[in-house]
Amino acid sequence: MNAMKKLICLLLMLCAGTAAFAWGGREHRLIAYIAEAHLTPRTRQVLDRYLDQSIVEYSTWMDRYRTAPGYEITTYWHMVTIDKDGSVPPEPLRPNGDGDAVRQLTRAIERLRNYRELSDSTVNVNLKYVIHLVGEMHCPGHIYFADLPGGMDAPRHYDFFLLKYKGKEVTYHWVWDGSVSRQYPDWTEEDFRRELDKWPAEKQRAVGEGTPADWALECARSCRVVYDWAKPGDDIDEGFLREHGALPVDQALRGAYRLARVLNDLFDN
Repeated sequence: MNAMKKLICLLLMLCAGTAAFAWGGREHRLIAYIAEAHLTPRTRQVLDRYLDQSIVEYSTWMDRYRTAPGYEITTYWHMVTIDKDGSVPPEPLRPNGDGDAVRQLTRAIERLRNYRELSDSTVNVNLKYVIHLVGEMHCPGHIYFADLPGGMDAPRHYDFFLLKYKGKEVTYHWVWDGSVSRQYPDWTEEDFRRELDKWPAEKQRAVGEGTPADWALECARSCRVVYDWAKPGDDIDEGFLREHGALPVDQALRGAYRLARVLNDLFDN
C-alpha cells in the first residue's frame, strides 16, 4: 500500500470513529467555546504555552485520533458506565474497557496538577484528554446503564437500542450525539454562546464543584429519563428533539462550565 492509500485509509477510519461514538463535532466545539469565555487570563497564558490552537480546535482531537497508531486504547474512554447499584464502578465492566471516561479523565486531571514537572508533550496530550472528556461525559447518550436489558451484552452497548429517525434506522446514541446542533442547524458558535451562556455566576460555580465521578452520577440521574421518552423501533423526527431539547442543552452547558472550572483550577495558580 503506497503512502497516499495509507493516508486515505487512516482518514476513513478517523471519520468512521468520529461518527460512531461522540457528541457531534459542533457540540464539542460549542462546549469548548463557552468554556473558553470563562477562562482566566493566567489560565489562557498557560494554555498558550502548551497548545498551538484554541481549546475549541482541540475539542474533537480525541475523536479524530482514536484509531491512530498509539492511541487505539483511547477508543474506550468516551463513555461512562453506571453499575446496577447506581455507582460508578472503579474498573470498566465491559471486557474491552469500554465506558472508562471517568477513570481516564480523573487520571489526566491528576497528572496535570503537576504540570510544571512534566514534559511539554505530556501536558499537551493530557490537556487534549481533559478538553474532550469533560464535555463527552455530558452527552445524554454517553452513559452505559448496566441494568438496561441487553445493554451490557451487546457487542457495542448502544446497538441494543435501534430506532428510526425520519424513517432511517439509527442508534439512539446517534440521536443524542447531534441533539443540540440539530435543534439549531444555522447557529454559529458565537450564536450558541450569546443565546445559551446565561447562567448566573453562582450557578456556574455550584455546577463546577465536585469530581468527575460526581458529575457522572449527576448526568446519570438526569439522563436516565431518555429511555422513557422512546423505545426501540420508534420512528422519531425533529419534533422529538424540540420536545426534549432542553436536556442536551443543559448538559452541554454543564460540561462547558465544568471544563472552565477544571482548567482554571489547574492553571490559575
